[in-house]
Amino acid sequence: QIAYAAQGVQPVEKNKNFVADAKEAIGGAETVIVACASGGTMVETENFPLGQASRSLLGAADLITAGVIKGKAYHLKGGLNSWFKEGGEGEGKKGAWDDTSGRVPFVPGYSVEQDAEELK
Repeated sequence: QIAYAAQGVQPVEKNKNFVADAKEAIGGAETVIVACASGGTMVETENFPLGQASRSLLGAADLITAGVIKGKAYHLKGGLNSWFKEGGEGEGKKGAWDDTSGRVPFVPGYSVEQDAEELK
């Protein structure tokens, strides 16, 4: 957390109830899609030789390790930022997810360009 603070980043604590909450939400689903804002990847790139960590990848690992995901687990490539940027649908009030609002979840230019096609 000190390293984050030195860079001006607010530290985030891990949700201690994540696995239990996810287990309740997942129920008996055979397929689970895990997503966060940025995505991440396990594919090696020049800039990220070990892949690029993300909250969804770390969360998926926690759920698989805990035995919560018993079927197939998928990761949303590019995260929700890319999903909405590419016109993906969301739930909620009509228009709440339109990129015409200029508010989160879609923020133009938020996604950082990477060196590999699968991260664009």
